[in-house]
Amino acid sequence: MKCTGVKDVCYAPAQLPVCKSLRFLTIKDCPGFTDASLAVVGMICPQLEQVDLSGLGEVTDNGLLPLIKSSEGSLVKVDLSGCKNITDVAVSSLVKAHGKSVKQVSLEGCSKITDASLFCISENCTELAELDLSNCMVSDSGVASLASAKHFKLRVLSLFGCSKVTQASVQFLGSMGKLEGLNLQYCNMIGNHNIASLEKQLWWCDILA
Repeated sequence: MKCTGVKDVCYAPAQLPVCKSLRFLTIKDCPGFTDASLAVVGMICPQLEQVDLSGLGEVTDNGLLPLIKSSEGSLVKVDLSGCKNITDVAVSSLVKAHGKSVKQVSLEGCSKITDASLFCISENCTELAELDLSNCMVSDSGVASLASAKHFKLRVLSLFGCSKVTQASVQFLGSMGKLEGLNLQYCNMIGNHNIASLEKQLWWCDILA
């Protein structure tokens, strides 16, 4: 659903209907949709597998945490692109609860996300194949953590616009032998000569820089 007229709930009945058959949910770019509504969604839809909340800039951890807590199923794909108020607390909770099932996570534009989220992802995610960290506040330490996770199945990684990622990350990225796609555009602290070196190390990987 994508509609500017959607408003937050002002009142929720004590007895809410439960829809256990719903697996895929998209609520994107709805500026009037905030924490109160998201928490109710979590209670109504406990078996979600794919959730797209991209562009919900007003949503915070206070809305996302109840949804995660209410989830009885196994989340596989989670898109939080543009959820600029989501923090490491929510991401850590997400991967601790669903690390064995989640395969795709997008945190593009989540500017409050730091290395703390990557540490938790590295420790808990065994099936993660795609991770978008574009314009997040992650650094070389977070990249090193991802590279050190031996159980990782990561195939696609985006660090687009991650200004704190420097040339020090080249050696870590070079050791991620399962990567098939890597976006390093606007990672200005890496340098063209280091990109060239990385392209030689990961010759099979499609690298955008």
